[in-house]
Amino acid sequence: MIKIQDNQQYYNQAFNELVIGSRLISGAEFEQCEFSACDFDSTTFAHCKFINCHFNHCNFSLAKVDYSQFLEVSFIECKMIGINWTKANWPKFTVNPELSFIRCIINDSSFFGLTLHGLILEECKVHDVDFRGATLPTHA
Repeated sequence: MIKIQDNQQYYNQAFNELVIGSRLISGAEFEQCEFSACDFDSTTFAHCKFINCHFNHCNFSLAKVDYSQFLEVSFIECKMIGINWTKANWPKFTVNPELSFIRCIINDSSFFGLTLHGLILEECKVHDVDFRGATLPTHA
C-alpha cells in the first residue's frame, strides 16, 4: 500500500482505503491520481496540489485545505462536511478550476467569495453552505 508523505510527488497512483486521520500532509503533489474509500477525516492538506484527481467514496469531514490547489478534481459519493474551501489556493490565472461534486454531502462548508465557473454540483446534499459573493456557473 502506498503511503502519503510530505513534499512527495505522486503521478498516476491509486490510493485505496487509506486512513490518514487528523494528520498534517504538507507540500505533496498528486497528478492523475485515484483515491477510493479513503478516510481523510480531520486531515490537514497544507500547500498540496491535486491535478486531474478523482476521489470516490472518501470521507473528508472537517478536513482542512490550507493553501492547497484543486485543478480538474472530481469527488464522487464523498462525505465532505465542514470544509472551508476559501482557505485553498485558487490561482488568479486559472480561469476554470473544474471542481465537481457528484452525489456528495458537502454540508456546513464555505465557498464564500470564490470564483468557480467550472463548479459542478450533481445530486448533492448542500445544507448550510456559504456561497455568498461566489461567482458560480450559469446554466441556460
